[in-house]
Amino acid sequence: MAKKTKLLLLLCILIIIVLLNKCSTTDGNYKTSKAKEHSSKSSIEMTYKSFKGYKYKILKLDMDDQLTLNIKVKNEGGNLAILLIDEDDHTLYKIENIDNSLIQTIVIPHDGKYKIQVEGDHSGSFKISWDVD
Repeated sequence: MAKKTKLLLLLCILIIIVLLNKCSTTDGNYKTSKAKEHSSKSSIEMTYKSFKGYKYKILKLDMDDQLTLNIKVKNEGGNLAILLIDEDDHTLYKIENIDNSLIQTIVIPHDGKYKIQVEGDHSGSFKISWDVD
């Protein structure tokens, strides 16, 4: 009986882990190979042999917030774009094919949910962190 209980408990833990991974505020439609990823409340980071598709993180921002993006990209091939998109799918900021670091501050035009989106067919890595003032 104890073995059945342990097996059931292990199965429940595995199901919870899978469900928690699905409930993240990071979403998208992408495929990777040899990838490592780390996301936090104020950053998203990924290193990969290949990334194809798009990945985003949703932020709730208020009008006149100043969103400062700290972007670092290592380009080993392909194309990569980083965008800030509002709820109406309007692109407020877009940078493509950088192979260095940059800091960009964007004044938010209205209250709402915004996506920081990474898209492309790329080899290398990216790290995006942000502050809101």
